[in-house]
Amino acid sequence: MKKLRKGDISIGRVSCGGQEPDYIHMEIEDNTSRVTFLEIKMDFETFAKVITGQSSLPIEFEVRNLDKIGKRFEHKTEEVPVALTNGFIDDDQIDAAVGYHEMDG
Repeated sequence: MKKLRKGDISIGRVSCGGQEPDYIHMEIEDNTSRVTFLEIKMDFETFAKVITGQSSLPIEFEVRNLDKIGKRFEHKTEEVPVALTNGFIDDDQIDAAVGYHEMDG
């Protein structure tokens, strides 16, 4: 069974000021990870055909961040006590104290 995910779609008109033809830009973002994983670019004529029911039309698209879909970034702050030696903390003491709390080095 397919797992349906929640996401947001954004559709906008990009005006290029005459440098190149204006176009429709669409993005789809995963709600859990908040990453954009699909961007679609199409001209106005193609967009009009799509929203009025014609299918199988050529577009340009970019897929990225598929490895992040459905994942959540977690952040945790830890206070790590380190003893002062002669009023100073050296790098070796910091590495030893923090190393215990690091997950991936």
